[in-house]
Amino acid sequence: MALGELQRAMRDIIRQPNAAVASGDPEIARYLRRVVDSGRLEVLTHVIRSWREFDLARACPLTTAALRARGLWQAALDSSGVESAGSAFVERLADRFLEIESENRDSLVATVARFEAAYLAVRRGSNERFVVSWDREPTTVLGQLAAGDPLGEAGGADGSDGYLTIVARELPGYVEVIPQATATTR
Repeated sequence: MALGELQRAMRDIIRQPNAAVASGDPEIARYLRRVVDSGRLEVLTHVIRSWREFDLARACPLTTAALRARGLWQAALDSSGVESAGSAFVERLADRFLEIESENRDSLVATVARFEAAYLAVRRGSNERFVVSWDREPTTVLGQLAAGDPLGEAGGADGSDGYLTIVARELPGYVEVIPQATATTR
């Protein structure tokens, strides 16, 4: 039995517990079937999923709150991109999660994810200047999400021309909010 092949096969069944057990080595294939049939794999995958959920909620609190407020949190956790992110490093998992959610069909979730990704990058030392467009007033939305309050009126577009958040190291608190009507006259 080759240790490397066994480790890769174990990784694969942990990542995809419902996939067919496959190995060119009959001894490894028998062992993997015993693991799958033992019930312990289900416990292990539940623990991994719970830690992933905990880590993402801690690392990306605003996006997590937006997803929960929109009833999309469980679907986000079940997405193939999050399931296959596979990094033990929370920062990498969070970056991948925010990248995925920045493309969410829900425009509020996507905007919050783009903002949070920019904010985290700047907090980690990026010298880049990020601009995120909003279709609603961002400080109200972000305040409600941070406080765990329902989104209320801020959950929908406010009818304005929109807002920009500038995220950069040189700004106080790293963030500046500009109404788009003002931004076009600058």
